[in-house]
Amino acid sequence: MLIAASTIKDTVQHVRRFVRGNLGGGIDHLVVFLDQPRAPGQDEVADFLDQEPHVTCVRAGRGWWGEHRPAGLNERQCTNAGLVSHLLADAPEVQWVFHVDGDEVVRIDPDALAAVPAEVPAVRLAPREAVSKATWDGDPTLFKRLLGEADLQRLHQRGAIAAATNQAHFHGHLQGKVGVRPRRDLWLGLHKAIAADRTQAPTHADERLELFHYESYSGEEFARKWGAMTTSGPRVSLRAGRSAVADAVRDVLEGEASPDARHERLLALFEETTQDDAESLVELGLVLELDPTAGTHAPRPLSEGSRTVLQRGLAEAHGTDRSAYFRGTSPRGGPGAGP
Repeated sequence: MLIAASTIKDTVQHVRRFVRGNLGGGIDHLVVFLDQPRAPGQDEVADFLDQEPHVTCVRAGRGWWGEHRPAGLNERQCTNAGLVSHLLADAPEVQWVFHVDGDEVVRIDPDALAAVPAEVPAVRLAPREAVSKATWDGDPTLFKRLLGEADLQRLHQRGAIAAATNQAHFHGHLQGKVGVRPRRDLWLGLHKAIAADRTQAPTHADERLELFHYESYSGEEFARKWGAMTTSGPRVSLRAGRSAVADAVRDVLEGEASPDARHERLLALFEETTQDDAESLVELGLVLELDPTAGTHAPRPLSEGSRTVLQRGLAEAHGTDRSAYFRGTSPRGGPGAGP
């Protein structure tokens, strides 16, 4: 059985996509923490999640944290994911726990997962990033993958990317996300599994284990996501090059007088920093064309025993100090994370 944990603040439309895609892509049960449950629109999100039999919804507001709420979003995310993985160490049927964001959908090949050596405690999901266009008719169906040097050079020579690197090709994280075999000497970071000594745990990678990232895929989505991220508390962990975008967004939000002016400036910033040359990507055959939410996996229901373990553990954790479930956002000595 596969479980995924996520800490989100998003629209009900996006959360529906998240649930549909991940349950269809291989996850059996989702544990979703609502980071700001009293914010506008979150009651509708909570109502939707509460009606889903394969979802456990946690209203992770001030009462959830008590006096121990971490200031940073990244720490809250990792603490929640760590709690879930440690609780489910007592549920033998749960084989893997993944940590994903609300704008991510997994596609997990069961044969690839079954082939992971028994002594390896973690797996990596390879990132696939939505192509960023001014607008989409519906959800994105074109996704980029990490490229080799020859393909990067082809894109660079066309002027489609500023440099022949995957850092220029992708706008979000390049590291993908991880899942762990749930146990109490292993922690979930943002993009890596962390051992008790805060080093990176051994991790198995397979291109058949995929993560589809709906990262700033349109001008409107860029304005929504980056506006929310820059006002979520202390600076979130960003890879090199994207901090400048966050700073520019913050300047717009703090400097423009009217909401309309701010919005127009954010759309212009999207075009300047993020919009992809979709035509070149398609012509060169460098994209995957698919709907990640169209998976056919039929999620297994949690057994009564596992459901009891999870619900009792969450109830006991309410309002307590849960810093023991956090071992950092990245392993010691590891590179910075992405948005």
